[in-house]
Amino acid sequence: MPKRGDWIAVDDVDEYVRTHPTNENKTTYGEVAEKAHDTVLAVLFDGDIRGKTGWDKKTVLHHLYRAANHITLCLIGNHDEDHIAHAQTRLAMASYLLNKAIDAHLRDDHFSEGGAY
Repeated sequence: MPKRGDWIAVDDVDEYVRTHPTNENKTTYGEVAEKAHDTVLAVLFDGDIRGKTGWDKKTVLHHLYRAANHITLCLIGNHDEDHIAHAQTRLAMASYLLNKAIDAHLRDDHFSEGGAY
């Protein structure tokens, strides 16, 4: 098992995370990632069929606030909906939008006058 700071080939990472147990119950990283993936897809699909679109037009901060609200509701015992799934989805949305903005900024820097390309 690799230790923090060990170099691991990219080709080995996928196999490692899919098969390596994360705890005593032998749950693998892959199982955790698949469950997170399926949860986010289910919430996005549910929103889509209910006409809840336009999430990509909101700000990263908006999604972070909404995620925090879902976490707070979960912590106080509100069971109106699956707040963990909704918080997870809002965080995925925020992460996607943030990475998209960073990629666009880096691309703009590369192709601007004086950039690397």
